[in-house]
Amino acid sequence: MSLVAWVKLHPNANLGYLPQWLDTNDPDPAHKQIDKHYIFGGWQSSSTKRQMTLTEDNVMHYPGDPPQHPIAFTVLRNEMVLLYRGDWVIIRQPGDAHNKATWDVARID
Repeated sequence: MSLVAWVKLHPNANLGYLPQWLDTNDPDPAHKQIDKHYIFGGWQSSSTKRQMTLTEDNVMHYPGDPPQHPIAFTVLRNEMVLLYRGDWVIIRQPGDAHNKATWDVARID
């Protein structure tokens, strides 16, 4: 097992079990790896995603809430996994010249 390295963007960031769930030797994408290890429901995309926006600098916006900046992140191959307060996790896949970047969000507590 070869775990990914995490970067803490906030000094009190608590990563929980997330670091143990992402293995660079596992060919599956991040959401599938989290799904395999998160015993309380696996990766379940949040129904609130339709109301959320994510800026290019990874600030999450939800109507009525203050902007949320990531508290930690890691990169697994071509995916960025971002952790926010409240146990929100965003997985962002890069875009290219023809496609916009895509992302998904789940609450992993």
